[in-house]
Amino acid sequence: MTEPQLKLLLKLVTPLILHDPTHIQPITAEERLVLTLRILATGISQTAGAHSFAICQTTVGNIFKETTKAIYTALKDAYIGEPSKDRWQQNTESFEAMWNFPNCIGAIDGKHVQINVQIFYVHYKYSSSFTRQHAY
Repeated sequence: MTEPQLKLLLKLVTPLILHDPTHIQPITAEERLVLTLRILATGISQTAGAHSFAICQTTVGNIFKETTKAIYTALKDAYIGEPSKDRWQQNTESFEAMWNFPNCIGAIDGKHVQINVQIFYVHYKYSSSFTRQHAY
């Protein structure tokens, strides 16, 4: 992300994440956005983010939840449009061009997650798991 892109995103989300200063050193909107983007971009845990920014883990969780919601609210109209027949047709055509699979608008991916309880499903490697589904 370039600096102008970060400044634009900060301008869009600041009204949604800015709080009245109730502490001596309040967490600024810029710090909230940078913390959230770092967690999203690098995949670090919220605990690691708390250590990196010297903020309480509970506060990081609250900041992350609030800021991701603000990012979605600020960008949804510009980047996520209403579904339409033309858009579905375009998805079908691009999916067929890319994967040579006609009449399809997307795919779902699954991943086995190892667990200790043996009540869900035993897959071919004889370990218990459940399937986490992800839509593309």
